[in-house]
Amino acid sequence: MVLGDGTSRSARALLAASIFAVALASAAEARVSLVATGTTSIVFLDITTREPAARLPLPGPARAVAVAPDGRRGYVAAGPEVVALDVNNRTEAGRTAFGVAPAIADIELSRSGRALYVVQGTRLLVLDATTLTTTAAIDLRAEGGQLAVGGAGGTAAAVVLANGRVAIVSLPDKRLLRRVKVKGATGVAIDDRTTTWVTTRGRLHAIAHGRRRARKRPIALPRRSWTCPAAGSSAWRRAAGLDAARGIGTPAGS
Repeated sequence: MVLGDGTSRSARALLAASIFAVALASAAEARVSLVATGTTSIVFLDITTREPAARLPLPGPARAVAVAPDGRRGYVAAGPEVVALDVNNRTEAGRTAFGVAPAIADIELSRSGRALYVVQGTRLLVLDATTLTTTAAIDLRAEGGQLAVGGAGGTAAAVVLANGRVAIVSLPDKRLLRRVKVKGATGVAIDDRTTTWVTTRGRLHAIAHGRRRARKRPIALPRRSWTCPAAGSSAWRRAAGLDAARGIGTPAGS
């Protein structure tokens, strides 16, 4: 996922005035972060010492990262390729390429860690997370950007589209359900009630499960909270100014 936190699967980080993709992993020997800085290397950052533990060259600029639930295996989108990582040994565990262009926009793991979802161009690809083979390709009918996976059992996906819409996808059926108009959408998150939350400039919009339109009254966001952190996370609740009494669910495992 773009700018993703492997612990909560969607967190954002702003480091040294630059946007990074960060994923946390509970490795056997140490707790580390995978940091993608947009360069052609991935950084294994020791979060205890806050120093790089290792760097690994990549075939393209690192844009998005994800980490398996057990913390042992990580993934990074590097140009049009996905590279699997052995987090404990700080080594590459495999890679797969999807042509020479376009670059992959975002990646996200299923809650079980068995499937890896990849947004490239107008497609949402479903990969076997172990072999990196493609098991399905879903046509989004527009260029995709940020991806979120969530809902009860992790059965839903949402993708920000370049044409001012958000694609809603059924993962069990592997098909596009609808495209909901949200002009200026910048980020998405899905809570455990399968409500899709979409950020635009200064606003948080809700798309209820099964609905074809966003709710009419968006929520005003603090100025620094114009992208979606993890649905249900403390940062997300602070950004939205919400709490449990307002009916906001927290995805299992976040």
